[in-house]
Amino acid sequence: MELSTSEGRLCISIEANAVRLPPPTLEDFELPALVIRRFCSDSDSILDPSSTGRPIWCHVLPSMKKGQIITISRQLPRDGPFRTYRDLQNHWNRLVTPTRPKPENV
Repeated sequence: MELSTSEGRLCISIEANAVRLPPPTLEDFELPALVIRRFCSDSDSILDPSSTGRPIWCHVLPSMKKGQIITISRQLPRDGPFRTYRDLQNHWNRLVTPTRPKPENV
């Protein structure tokens, strides 16, 4: 926190260290209830959030860069780099788990 004064005003500057938000739900995307029910009842269903008439954006971990949600599906894309959710999880763990340098022999 940083405090400063200017022309008789007190200015407070605060920097957030962490922001914790709950994971989004399908209802957060303002999709029609019928579309959500259909998606929940069919495991092969694919949602197109652009049908809301506006793009839907999210922040992508770990960099927190902004990305547009194109589709929502329970299945991994066939043309994607990951064949299984285990492959995806292993990739994520390699990204976010810090690697320790190997100790040198002394």
